[in-house]
Amino acid sequence: MALSGTTHPNQEVNEIKIGVVTSRSGALGYYGDMEINGMILGLMYELNISDFEILVPNMKWKLTYQDKTIYIIAEDDVDP
Repeated sequence: MALSGTTHPNQEVNEIKIGVVTSRSGALGYYGDMEINGMILGLMYELNISDFEILVPNMKWKLTYQDKTIYIIAEDDVDP
């Protein structure tokens, strides 16, 4: 019996989630946005991806590479 979210050694993963915790508000919020933009553009360049989808503005993006879906999820490093 396999637990949800686990994979077997021969099972291929089709969904990748990348979490980014950075400054998203306050004086350093601009730099956090640039960090996320740089990471998305770097992935697109390295994997030769031409487009991405914004799922939640400034919080969640989706890229597709071959048969894999890559989610980028951003969070602020400040407690609300």
